[in-house]
Amino acid sequence: MASHGDGNDTPVYVCTTQKGPRPPVGHLPLSAIPGEPSSTHHGSHRVMVGSQGIIPRWDVRTSRPCTLQYYIQTGTFDNPDNLKLTQDLLVKAAKRWNDVDVGVIFAATTDAAKAHFDVVYIPNPEKPTWIAGTFFPNDVDRFEIYPPSFNDPDIRKQLVNTFTHEFGHILGLRHEFAATKEADPSVQIGVMNPNSIMSYEWKTRSFSQSDQDGLKTFYAMNPGAFVGKIAIQDYKPVFVKRG
Repeated sequence: MASHGDGNDTPVYVCTTQKGPRPPVGHLPLSAIPGEPSSTHHGSHRVMVGSQGIIPRWDVRTSRPCTLQYYIQTGTFDNPDNLKLTQDLLVKAAKRWNDVDVGVIFAATTDAAKAHFDVVYIPNPEKPTWIAGTFFPNDVDRFEIYPPSFNDPDIRKQLVNTFTHEFGHILGLRHEFAATKEADPSVQIGVMNPNSIMSYEWKTRSFSQSDQDGLKTFYAMNPGAFVGKIAIQDYKPVFVKRG
């Protein structure tokens, strides 16, 4: 999520799931890029997909539902109120995508051994304007949350949308403006929507019908199908390796 300021001294907040040109698999994709301009797309419905030369997606055909369990590392949170807010809003954000019913289910677990990814709070990120960051199905990492999520009043009010945005990345969705503003090639399904939950228009974006319809279309496609010149590749979740 990003908050685009009105003046030169107002910070621009970013999602770190797509920091810029993506390095090899293993690097965290972020939910805000400092200095990223607002999207100028116009239209009504679409989603953007594709990363690192493929279109990664979760396998919902050999096992349905495909359940992705997240484990909150509570010890990384320095404020109990922020931890409780995170727990509650992650459930709400997950339910939004779960209810679309494409075969992928997000669920919290208190058993670290049964987690497919961790949720952590990072008090000292590389850049102070980062809000949150997650990953794509081919590049599983952590769901990271940064200080502006809690310390900026406007961002805090929009936190359920930030978490929904980040879960969208985990499902395989790119930023709404990826085709024109990010180096890693992407492809479009449907037509553009500047107010998609995957956009940076934080004051007007919402979890729209176009987001839901786009995800349904994406997950209904056959494995190996091409969108443009990029093929869909399905992935099975694995538990986090510890120790």
